[in-house]
Amino acid sequence: MSPKLKSSNPQTPLDFNTPRSIPMTDSTTAAPAAATTTPTASAPIASTPSTPSTTTAPTMSAPTPSNPASPPLSNASAALKSLRLPPNYGVTLGVKKLLTLVPVGKPKKPQFFRVHAATEMTFSAMLLEQKESRESYVVLLDVAQEISELVRPVQLHAAIDRQNNVFLIPVPLPGEDGTRNPWHESLAQAVEYAKLKWLRITANMHAGGYDVYEAEGALPEPEWPAHDIDTLVEVAFRGKIITSLDHPVIQALLGKI
Repeated sequence: MSPKLKSSNPQTPLDFNTPRSIPMTDSTTAAPAAATTTPTASAPIASTPSTPSTTTAPTMSAPTPSNPASPPLSNASAALKSLRLPPNYGVTLGVKKLLTLVPVGKPKKPQFFRVHAATEMTFSAMLLEQKESRESYVVLLDVAQEISELVRPVQLHAAIDRQNNVFLIPVPLPGEDGTRNPWHESLAQAVEYAKLKWLRITANMHAGGYDVYEAEGALPEPEWPAHDIDTLVEVAFRGKIITSLDHPVIQALLGKI
């Protein structure tokens, strides 16, 4: 409540209970005022001046427990953060992510990744890669021997990124002489490092290999899905398994269609 202002020059209030003397006329018999035709002058009676009514403008009241002030910006930011869903939102509700997509290829330039360290999470196969369409096929060994110039042996490694997306990295196996070209060798080394640390790789065209960068922060360990390598390969190459020379991709590469 706004404090009441006190006047610095107080006045004595009027007392209406004290009788006042009214001067009489010279006539001994005063006729009633209502019976006379000529009004007689009488002494004025003092009256209190009426105070004009005024409308008080609304004032802003100070914050009280029943009328709190607006929250500061920091509290508003904290309230906004409380609306964000946690990363494991689906897990807390008992929702299980289905494995429907497993890409095949090298990790992208800005992508940090890890590689599963278990030997049983690798898969050796004959791979046919189409650069134009960026599609990869696994080829049955008997068929691969007929088109050896189009395929190459690789080892598929189970990998995962920071968003828990699983993919397969194909690393070409050494040739008959036990060696790899510099690109394949640097990729194989990066895969070995990624079994222990979060890494990302970029192609270095001048050096003829991949530069490896380690994450600077203390990133948490990856959350691997409960799937074996066979399941990952099956999902990754759904509809892309070549079992005969009559496959349209082989027929196109041989110029038969």
